[in-house]
Amino acid sequence: MVSIKMMLILSVIAILTSIFGFTNTILTTMTLLLITNYQRLPVMIYCLPRELKFLSKIIRMVINLKKLQRKPLCELFANIAKKYPDKIAIIDAETDQSLTFNEFLKLTHKIANFFQANGFTKGDNVAIMLPNQIEYIPMYLGLSSISVSAAFININQVGETLKHSLNVMEFKAIIYHTDLEETLRNLNLVDNDSDYGISPDYPVAYVFTSGTTGHPKPAVMARKKFTAGYLIFRYLTSIDTNDIVYNTLPMYHTSGSLIFFAGTILCGSTMVFRKKFSASKFLEDCRKYNVTYVGYIGEMMRYLLAQPEKEIDRQHHIKKIVGNGLRRSLFTQLRSRFNIEHIYEFYGATESNVGFINDDNTDGAVGFLFKCFPFLNLKTLVKIDQNTGELIRDDNGFCIECEPGEPGTMVGLINNNQPYYGYVQKNDSVKKVARNVFQSGDSYFMTGDLLMTDQFGYLYFLDRLGDTFRWKGENVSTVEIENIVSSSFESYTHCIVYGQAIPGYEGRAGMVYINDPSINLRMINTVFNDNWKHNLPSYALPVFVRVGNEMQVTSTFKYQKEQLKKEGFDLEYLMDDEKIFFLFGDSYVEFDELLFQDLKDGKIIL
Repeated sequence: MVSIKMMLILSVIAILTSIFGFTNTILTTMTLLLITNYQRLPVMIYCLPRELKFLSKIIRMVINLKKLQRKPLCELFANIAKKYPDKIAIIDAETDQSLTFNEFLKLTHKIANFFQANGFTKGDNVAIMLPNQIEYIPMYLGLSSISVSAAFININQVGETLKHSLNVMEFKAIIYHTDLEETLRNLNLVDNDSDYGISPDYPVAYVFTSGTTGHPKPAVMARKKFTAGYLIFRYLTSIDTNDIVYNTLPMYHTSGSLIFFAGTILCGSTMVFRKKFSASKFLEDCRKYNVTYVGYIGEMMRYLLAQPEKEIDRQHHIKKIVGNGLRRSLFTQLRSRFNIEHIYEFYGATESNVGFINDDNTDGAVGFLFKCFPFLNLKTLVKIDQNTGELIRDDNGFCIECEPGEPGTMVGLINNNQPYYGYVQKNDSVKKVARNVFQSGDSYFMTGDLLMTDQFGYLYFLDRLGDTFRWKGENVSTVEIENIVSSSFESYTHCIVYGQAIPGYEGRAGMVYINDPSINLRMINTVFNDNWKHNLPSYALPVFVRVGNEMQVTSTFKYQKEQLKKEGFDLEYLMDDEKIFFLFGDSYVEFDELLFQDLKDGKIIL
């Protein structure tokens, strides 16, 4: 989505390129820029080719977006299916089951006809609780063809978290795997008349994100947002008909169901999937199916690099890997060991209008801010108080942009060309919007993430702020864990939950400080088995539990998480009445020096 001003700039560049060619356009544009910005000569010489190349991709994307955004997703797929009816569209690597584009389309129609015949109409919602399987994407495409919205439910949710997800909206049906039948039977589901704040651009789907209020929140995935998402990854990662895409990310997340299906729905590439990532099966699958394009999260690549090196590590057809959360230090290792040509690291959030992608292979970057054309930056970094989460403003009440090397939070302008669809419940949406950011009356989406730029405008992800952290590829709500832990014992117990960095691991592991030194190992394992396992997803279970009576508070009586994060699980920081318990396998054990050293040395696999 771009503004009129940006469209004019893009049009001029497109015309210049068509007349003079790409190289001459660079020289002409550089000359004009240097006349007015001669003091920034070194930076602009470096950045201009990158930015013009990126803009040329954006031009093609915008042209196609104008043509495609009014078409239903099922129509987009039908057009490709007519072009490649007998080509394989999707393959289950575990069973070798596959569907051609024509078979895929027929299944989509069959699903649509079934629900329509049973009285489902526009405005109805259907919850999908399925693992990765061949029917998942045809399911939501079929529903969308009759204007019924699908809600993607995380299959790891249990207890109160799952109950909330299924009650926060009104669902006319739940499509679930038989393995989840007992989990659902144990819930007491009730009708819920939520206050919906839905755009007229009807939602194709709702994707649940971690909630700062303690429960997952359904983000609205409008049809235009879906189409724009498909196009962004189609053009910015240069996927084409001949690509074979490998996807092991959950389809209940946007990466698994939208991003890595972009090539299939727009240009006829084939998608190979597994229910879960397997480091030992990865290269075997990629060789078997001639995979050229891989979707990842950082944790997957770390597991892959931990496998014993083999002479055949470079014997495959993988050219591009696309994903997020990859540590900068791993870029070079992946390229050299597995001969990967291009790593497309991106940054974004399901509910936001902010997104970046590293399309020029710069190690560790998630994209860039324009340096030659700063007026095209509809997203930027602003200063924030990392302790309170409050935006820092100048004497006029406006936010302050960050300088290179200065950490800040990413914000994105909200307007008709860059809409923010938000969440199902209006109150949740409003909390993510900042007003009067750079001028009176403007509105910006607040990501709540900490990033930094270098002198060339390259963006680097630093950390998550606020009440969420990421572990095992999932966003985890600290409030959700706090609610469960604090109510687990006979009397209400104060606790703090935070994400704790562990050397060699992507993201942060859950750590809880319980302000009661009388709690012992037996009590922790009892509540773990009787409560936590039944009410928290596996990825949200605390890896560390620290008990004591030393919780520090600020002058406004807020707990000081930052000090606890700095101390981490280092035993030297423990007071006499403090202990740390560690989730080792299926139970907690007391954390000692031997475990501490083994964890630091990478001998313990989490």
